[in-house]
Amino acid sequence: MVNRKEEQGQAAIDKIKEEAGADAKIEWVPCDMGNLAQIKEVFTGIREREERLDLLILSAGINANQYGETHDKIDRHFQVNWLGQFYVCNLLFPLIRKTSKLPDTPAPRIVWETSEQHRAAPKVVHFGSLDEINNPAIDNTELYGRSKLAIILGVKYGFLDRVIKPNEDNIYVLSVHPGAVSIPGT
Repeated sequence: MVNRKEEQGQAAIDKIKEEAGADAKIEWVPCDMGNLAQIKEVFTGIREREERLDLLILSAGINANQYGETHDKIDRHFQVNWLGQFYVCNLLFPLIRKTSKLPDTPAPRIVWETSEQHRAAPKVVHFGSLDEINNPAIDNTELYGRSKLAIILGVKYGFLDRVIKPNEDNIYVLSVHPGAVSIPGT
């Protein structure tokens, strides 16, 4: 489990162990999605030490907060919600692809958490330049919506259409709005 705040990570680990059993093996690793160098270090290390990766859930996020920039001088919403996680996926993709080729293995899954708030993105979005991304004049809700729109478009037209389908990879990739997901038995 990778996240920025240890107390949130520990709370999640405690909940998982409560539901799955105290012997569940979970490791917490700190990483700030607002720091591309840290992302590279953490996820390259994971890729090199793990034998397989069956499930990658990308759910880091900054909600509709005021404009600010990351360590890398990129709008926080855009980098944390989309760019950082896109980088994570790229760093781990060789391991996911390797897992997909193992015998008798179900297709690995990459799940991106997006939001219905993608509809609040500015009416015109090109994702064409850092100046467009780093525009403090954009409303907070639009900043958040734009980052969630980037996830939807990036998953569909980036990973699915340009990587997974052309290579005939046995990998599922999807973006979900978690509020609309039904969990059986709840």
